Amino acid sequence: MTAEPPTREEAWDRRLGGAMELGVTATEFWNLTSRELALYADARVRRVEREVRRDLVLAWHIAALSRSTKFPTLAELVGDPKSPKQLNIERRRHQREHEQLAEARKRGTRQK
Repeated sequence: MTAEPPTREEAWDRRLGGAMELGVTATEFWNLTSRELALYADARVRRVEREVRRDLVLAWHIAALSRSTKFPTLAELVGDPKSPKQLNIERRRHQREHEQLAEARKRGTRQK
């Protein structure tokens, strides 16, 4: 027995459901191109891979620290954090980039 192919409505429902799993709303889904949706999916895969790697590194450190005879201080463990000034510079740069991308999207153009 072969399964019948999904109807057009079922196929679109599956696509919309997959987009929602990525965090895309129904309104966003209908306003995105297939390429943009694929970029969302690629970004999600990369984010999950980073999270898995982070979790594995965390588990390794927990195991290593539990066997340690001399427990390091928190400063030794995490190193020197970025200064508030440096964080502010990065935040402003990210904000400018976001605004440029949002403006380009409104105009319907792409930036390279």
